[in-house]
Amino acid sequence: EGWRETRSGCPEGWMLFERVFIDASPLPEQVDARVRRLIPTARHRPVLTGGLPVSGGASTYLSGGEPDVSLTSSQETETPRTVAVDGVVHSAISGRLRLCELGLSVGRHEVTVAQTHLSFTTIDTLGTRSTPGTGTLGHRVVHSGRSFEFTSLDVSETDVRQDNEEVWVVGVLCPDGAVAREAPVFLPVGGAEYVLLGATPGEVAGPSPPLKPTWMEEIPLYPASFEAYLPFRAVWCLTRRRAPGWVTEMKTAVEPRDEALEVAQETVGRWATLILGAPPPTLEGDVQLWDKYVRVARSLSP
Repeated sequence: EGWRETRSGCPEGWMLFERVFIDASPLPEQVDARVRRLIPTARHRPVLTGGLPVSGGASTYLSGGEPDVSLTSSQETETPRTVAVDGVVHSAISGRLRLCELGLSVGRHEVTVAQTHLSFTTIDTLGTRSTPGTGTLGHRVVHSGRSFEFTSLDVSETDVRQDNEEVWVVGVLCPDGAVAREAPVFLPVGGAEYVLLGATPGEVAGPSPPLKPTWMEEIPLYPASFEAYLPFRAVWCLTRRRAPGWVTEMKTAVEPRDEALEVAQETVGRWATLILGAPPPTLEGDVQLWDKYVRVARSLSP
């Protein structure tokens, strides 16, 4: 439709067809021999490349991971080409349009470049999938005082008949009844010593940064922080630096408790001594809470 044949200006024995575009790639024998050179190959047509394809069907991608529209070299020009996505025209600079930057909604989408039409579908999720046997093996640990202990070094079949003192470690699954743990505290590397204090007198921990992995010695990568796992929620972090010495930083805003833990008195005394000997935090908003901890620490000091 729209094409026409002309002989104007053609050498003898030649024919000229104008306004011709073959939208499909038919078999060569189905096309007149005189125009077979016009059959486009796959590398001469716009295509969808990249993205995060999923197994939800043909041309299905994860929402936010839409593919790019890539134009072929013959279609790339210094002037940006236009690409219509769901009827909205966009400019493809340098022969590429990143669909993931358009904020497309979940569902089916249509892409049009000249006479070429492409389509794809996006979804949010494939749903929760568990392979047969998931969660049937795990490591059994029990709550003992302020810590957890492994009952065996080997895995065993999980038992759903568990109480709040027992936890089964089965990968990403966390069965009901597991005891909640505090999130790790991130501490910057470079300190000479670290002390973490909780809200209850006696909650004291002195984490140490792990050794740098040997594989990082061969490439210019340097850890900026490390994780500290505690049996309590860290409220204050005392860091001793080479200069200017000890620094006090608040991690979580929790009011101090008057009742001490049922631990050795020397541990409670160390909690109080550390607070009384540390400098106040530098942030003005943290000083008021720090003063409350100082008053509790003074009441515990002999």
